[in-house]
Amino acid sequence: MPEAVGAAAERPPVRWRVREATAADRDGILACRAVTFAGEEPEKGEPDYWRWEFVDNHAGPARLFVAEDDTRQGVQRVVGHYAVIPQRFVLDGATLRGSIVVDVMTHPDYRFQGMFTKIGRFALDACTADPGFEFTTGYPIRKEVIPGHLKVGWRIRFRIGTYVMPLRTGKVLAAGVPALAKVPGLATVVGSVPGWVLRGWSRAALRQRGGLRVERSERVDTNRLDAFWQRFRAAPPPGCLVQERTAEYLAWRFDRNPGRDYLFHLACDGRGDVVAFAVSRAAALQGAAARVVVDACCLPNAGPEPIRALIADVRDLALRAGDPMLAMMVTQPNPLFPDPRRLGFLPTPHRFSFITKPLETETPAERDDLRWHLMWGDTDDL
Repeated sequence: MPEAVGAAAERPPVRWRVREATAADRDGILACRAVTFAGEEPEKGEPDYWRWEFVDNHAGPARLFVAEDDTRQGVQRVVGHYAVIPQRFVLDGATLRGSIVVDVMTHPDYRFQGMFTKIGRFALDACTADPGFEFTTGYPIRKEVIPGHLKVGWRIRFRIGTYVMPLRTGKVLAAGVPALAKVPGLATVVGSVPGWVLRGWSRAALRQRGGLRVERSERVDTNRLDAFWQRFRAAPPPGCLVQERTAEYLAWRFDRNPGRDYLFHLACDGRGDVVAFAVSRAAALQGAAARVVVDACCLPNAGPEPIRALIADVRDLALRAGDPMLAMMVTQPNPLFPDPRRLGFLPTPHRFSFITKPLETETPAERDDLRWHLMWGDTDDL
């Protein structure tokens, strides 16, 4: 008998119930998270981070749902969790009331009891009755949770690719191939020629920048980014579904994000108006240090030059900081972001599933012909 099934069979029967939660359940939810995701993204277990994400969200507080066991010594304990965070999207000039499901968890002692499906169905039924939501999205990382999502009405829309631009190939190899790291200097020697070729390729790919000036800022430039968003809303690319990028949203998502520091890169025309922006941060990916392009957006019909200028600026920053590589996740095809391979990036084998579920009978978000502009900033990660 497989070990997991045997362990489940040995557990005594327990009783738990599903209910909607409130901010008063924070400590119980965080205690469940600490056990369920032990050692993973510890900053997400901090009360300040939890309040930022679930209570102070710019589009409104999240709907929270928990599985609770109150049969053990009369103590109520959160043993499962499901959160639906509101998001606002734009499609052909109209605003859609979307959302994202995050922090779906089952306490290890309560697995194999159908909790994943039951709490998901309960939460989504409650949100379907809420006129505040049209649809919801998800980015499940673990393949084993996909069947549970499909049981409650989700569908897989597509896979989102991740891309890297190696800048110091020796360091990347040392992080990815432990055997090379055991011999001092070996990874540097092995990666020297490929590194020289890849740096030259990315430099050439980013050469044409349209004469745009790129500025950097540690905070949201409210007036200029609001003006950018108004220009975007006035003539959005047809059939492109994109989460709103108002200055209010950007300030919440990046400026007020506890424990994480971001940098804004603004591509400006000759008048100083922002025609595109990117957001980057330093992070570790698969054991290697990286400068990650977390978010980016460009005025429609601006061509590839603004994005090229932004990526070139992020690359220059990474080179001066000694970062081994750039990385990003972005949907393709995408009317707002060119093929990353034309910018000097390499596709990686790591791809994320993107799933959606309608919460209203008819929502244009379910159209199969849509082109989604999604990056890591649209998730609750990076």
